[in-house]
Amino acid sequence: MIIKILFSFVLLSSALTCYARQIDIEKLSQEAASYYKSNQFDAFLAELSSLNSVVDEKEQANIEYLRALTYLEKLVYLESQEDWESYYNLKDGYLKKIVTAASKLAGDYPRDLLGLKSGYLRWRAYEYNESEDDARNAFEMFQSALMEYVKVSKDREKIREYAAIFKKSGKSRLSARLHNLYIEQSLANQDYTPIFEIAAEYARENDFEQTRIVLRDALKHNPPDETACAMLKFIAESYLPDRQPDKYGAVFKEIVENYPFNKYTEEAFNKAKNAFREYDYGLKAEVTEKGKESGYIAYLQGVADKFKGTKLAADSLCFLGDYYSSNGEKQKAAALFEEIIAEYPECRWAESLLEKLRDGENI
Repeated sequence: MIIKILFSFVLLSSALTCYARQIDIEKLSQEAASYYKSNQFDAFLAELSSLNSVVDEKEQANIEYLRALTYLEKLVYLESQEDWESYYNLKDGYLKKIVTAASKLAGDYPRDLLGLKSGYLRWRAYEYNESEDDARNAFEMFQSALMEYVKVSKDREKIREYAAIFKKSGKSRLSARLHNLYIEQSLANQDYTPIFEIAAEYARENDFEQTRIVLRDALKHNPPDETACAMLKFIAESYLPDRQPDKYGAVFKEIVENYPFNKYTEEAFNKAKNAFREYDYGLKAEVTEKGKESGYIAYLQGVADKFKGTKLAADSLCFLGDYYSSNGEKQKAAALFEEIIAEYPECRWAESLLEKLRDGENI
């Protein structure tokens, strides 16, 4: 009889073990979302309770996480419905359970996604309860856990994923801190594409200041010249919708003056030139005001000197000659036109400049 009982117990244990292996935590998490959407928090908590005796240790831990998460989602719902009696009856007890469970799971499963999610849940609980110091400490612990997780999993995108979560919840400052971590990881791997993607995200949200911070920080890591110029172009263009056209021109000027010739140079030259005339030194009608023309002259002459022997140098000298001509300095203009024809006979301006010199009155 005893043998039969033992045999039955073994069969039952085996059956329960098999059942436990069939629990799909990912599917259970999806079910949770469905329950939350329909506000059936108690029904989901009952389902979780029914699983307590038939799961292994890791599955039990995941269930404890989902239970704690459900407590928080229920509180958020009750508050939104202004069901204050239920809310205040449950709030303190639920928050204590959430923090206790989340802290234990974060400690028991470091460098694991479960521990990471639990750390974030702990932060949410403190933030929800407006416990500023606890929330600050919880974020620091979460950030450290996130970096440890990334080291093990090599999944840098998890940083960006949580940055988006924080941003969506209205925590832009914390989101920016995580974005900075993501950028550091990307730069360490000389992967510049994510930097542009993050900058574009901020630009789409009209957060141009943060767009520029991201790109300027990336520039400190000395990316390749063309990548750096692409970043500077992005920065420059962020100033126009932000109504700072003078800075728009100044950043394009950086490209021209600080980097060797590349695919961005000509565009940057022209935009900086136009900005000098239109913004840095007043409107065109005011460009000859005493002291204001010198910056424009120096810019054009500097480009001609730096890129001597190139089409860009010829263009720069020609614009400088036109400037002198429009301001009545005919001799300076003629001297420059002669220099262009002599040094750049194949340039696109040579023929027209020659005609101007032949007809001195049109200079």
